[in-house]
Amino acid sequence: MDKNALWSQIQRNSPIQITVANMIAFGLTFLTAPMVARAIGPTGRGETAAALAAFVIAPVLLAFGLPLEIRRRCAQRVDEPSVRSGRDLALVSLAPAVVLGWLFVSLVFRDSPLALQAMAFIGLASTPVAMALSLDAAALLGSGRYRAYALLRVTQPVVVFCSVPLLWWSGLLAPEVVLALHVVGTALTWACGRALVRVSWRGSRARHGELLKGGVVYAGSAIAEAASARVDQVLVLPLIGAAATGHYSVAASIAALPLALGHALGARFFRDSALSNGPTERAAVASRSISEIVSITIPSCVGLGILSIWLVPLLFGAEFASSVELLMWLSPGAAALTVAYVGSMLLAAEGLGRVMTLSQLVSLVIGVMLLYVLAPAWSAVGASIASSISSMVLLTLQVRSLRVPTTSLLPRWRSLRNALRSLGA
Repeated sequence: MDKNALWSQIQRNSPIQITVANMIAFGLTFLTAPMVARAIGPTGRGETAAALAAFVIAPVLLAFGLPLEIRRRCAQRVDEPSVRSGRDLALVSLAPAVVLGWLFVSLVFRDSPLALQAMAFIGLASTPVAMALSLDAAALLGSGRYRAYALLRVTQPVVVFCSVPLLWWSGLLAPEVVLALHVVGTALTWACGRALVRVSWRGSRARHGELLKGGVVYAGSAIAEAASARVDQVLVLPLIGAAATGHYSVAASIAALPLALGHALGARFFRDSALSNGPTERAAVASRSISEIVSITIPSCVGLGILSIWLVPLLFGAEFASSVELLMWLSPGAAALTVAYVGSMLLAAEGLGRVMTLSQLVSLVIGVMLLYVLAPAWSAVGASIASSISSMVLLTLQVRSLRVPTTSLLPRWRSLRNALRSLGA
């Protein structure tokens, strides 16, 4: 694809805009991460990583599969009655969100400073805002409004990017301030989502019970997927300590960068599969999708690993040099998780929510068990190995469920070229 064609694809509504938005978001986060890490150190980084992971898991837990159900219902256009009902249910989640905040502070942050405990509680208590945001994002993705979703995706990183340098320069950057920035960024992103998904409170509503019933099919998978990606950063804090958790979180954040490709291609392939006619066409879409995501993910992970040998110590400082070794252990799992994300979208498009749930739960249980065995013995290295094995188990189960040929897991030049075209289609 030449430069003019690429620019044309970026300008019009296409999945490549998700990739561009994700890259911008990850890039802005990556630019601010060294300042944050240098200001708060490995211990502060470990504490904030645990809290931010909880901020990600909580809305997925309380949404109970609703975003995927709304995304499915909006495959043709935004389903306004479903969006209204989803927002109603987000509001109802306030009470359990407060309970989650209290439990997290009591169990995980019980030895942390009071200010940090307070911001962690506020962040979890405001989970309904994040949940409502996830529903708006699902409506945009489902209806193919990639440009609008891209704007939503970069809002919070832009807020953080504009604030961190000023706070760092003034010496005010602290773990509780980092959490406060994310809470404010989420609120502003929610406001942006409301402006992009213009569905008023007044109007017809889908039956809340039917919407919940549809979401339940995807609930276990969605919860397990979020937990598989983030729960390790919560659990490792008491297992290996805040400083080691800080090193681990830096490596995990870098390893997750290729997941942006999974989000972009997953959005494209979800629609292709959902709109396909018959099992034969769906099988062809699945095989092509897995082959393309494998072919673009593996070289991305290899290149990222090589660059990180020099970039991590340079950007984050000598204190975080050990994160490079952890990244090498995490990279195979990160590649598997990126491919597995596309697999999850294909299963969701086929309505195989129970299969998604089972595969996600099995991999999560295996990952948690390995974490409690390996982390106490080998600290952050053990946690990295446990994470990678869990992701590989997930990918294996999903590939078998989709009945994708084993040859689709081998990278190919032709599939790489097709993946680049799919990003721009």
